[in-house]
Amino acid sequence: FYLFDFLGAFLPLTYSDFVGIPDLGWLLLQRGMYLAFGLAFLWLSVRLFRRLPQSGVSTRLAPLFGAVLLLAGGWVGSIYLDHFNNGIRLREAMAGINQRYLQTPNLTRERLQLTLKHSGRRIQADATLTLHNRTSAPLDQFFISLNPGLQVTETRINGQTVSHSREQHLITIRPPQAVLPGDTLRLQLNYAGRIDDQACYLDVADTTRHKIFLIYLMNKVAKKHAFIDDRFLLLTAENLWYPRVGLPEGAGFPENRQGNFGEFDLTVQCAPGMLPISQGEREDLGDGRYRFRPPYPLPRISLVIGPYREDRITVDSLSYHLYTLPSHRFFEEYFQEVGDTLPAV
Repeated sequence: FYLFDFLGAFLPLTYSDFVGIPDLGWLLLQRGMYLAFGLAFLWLSVRLFRRLPQSGVSTRLAPLFGAVLLLAGGWVGSIYLDHFNNGIRLREAMAGINQRYLQTPNLTRERLQLTLKHSGRRIQADATLTLHNRTSAPLDQFFISLNPGLQVTETRINGQTVSHSREQHLITIRPPQAVLPGDTLRLQLNYAGRIDDQACYLDVADTTRHKIFLIYLMNKVAKKHAFIDDRFLLLTAENLWYPRVGLPEGAGFPENRQGNFGEFDLTVQCAPGMLPISQGEREDLGDGRYRFRPPYPLPRISLVIGPYREDRITVDSLSYHLYTLPSHRFFEEYFQEVGDTLPAV
């Protein structure tokens, strides 16, 4: 956790013009802890030196200031350490829940229609899932997975409001009537919040998760699995940013592999100047709204939103798309005279 890195030599401080320095607040806490300790020892050291008589008041107050700063440094350090320990406890709790539900029969997703709004550091979404009972027995309850940082505000089945219970990421829903074999239902969920990055990739060991990642042997890069910011968003299926029927990726792997293919219909609303990227052809609906409908069933989808500029070229029936930031277009001057001939190459 870099707790004892008093020099900051191993802190992931690599800067990205996409997202800046990830988790900068927690890194500042770590440095603040050592700043408080340093000032505390400085004040405490005053008692070790003989001083002039007229400095008696400051000499007596110095240990008090040092003690206060020492306690402040310990308090800041405990907050920093609790952040990572809470993540470990969260993943252990989620893994235990997955083991309990590993062999529990469940419904199967056939279609997901999702409307998502990106606003600052939060997302708000309305999801409609078409679920099918492919088991041989009636199901009086079923469960879905959603990131613990996203709070469900309403659940409805076929238009009727129903209650749900939640354990961390696992949401258990009890329909008004048991779902018979071969039957389908429509589940509607409204949820909002932020992605809890520590709830991702439960199958990755903590030793691997916290291992230092180096580029060119010197640049320490932070490991982050989801980004939601004013100017950039990156979400993958492992983040559980949309309802996943069943357990998360990696639960019970390799014995239990879940490959549920289904239809996706994603509508994204983002700020002016932002461009979303996802699976399927992008349809501009106006007013910052875009729609993605992949033409074939997929097991999962991802979403990227940023101030991108798009370049497109079509060769025969195949289209190539290139998305770059306006400040990253260093290559543009080299293609000014060959743009007309590229399709024929």
